[in-house]
Amino acid sequence: DDLTRRLEKAGLDVWQTGRDVLPGDNAALMVGKALEDADAMVVLVSPAAMKSFWVQREVEFALSKPHYENRLIPVLIRRTSHTPWIVNSPHAIKAGTDRSKLSQSIIRQLQAANADKN
Repeated sequence: DDLTRRLEKAGLDVWQTGRDVLPGDNAALMVGKALEDADAMVVLVSPAAMKSFWVQREVEFALSKPHYENRLIPVLIRRTSHTPWIVNSPHAIKAGTDRSKLSQSIIRQLQAANADKN
């Protein structure tokens, strides 16, 4: 939530399942639409995230779409017993304890991806 606030304060439009999908909503449909509409994806990598069916599917979706090329930004929040290969991406960011630096790193990656798009 803190990261979302920081990114939105920087002028980025952030979609977050836990906030933007309400009880009773068709979550699968809404996530699919959000993924279709998004310019980039930031995936927070942690043991729980890497076990999540939904996170796995969202990453697979992004990897299968040409418009996500160089726009999937993994952020290593906590090490996992098996480090997923996406953490080795040149766009990967290792989160430290400074949340301000983390959000700035993500913003720089997103700006670089946007510059590559134009």
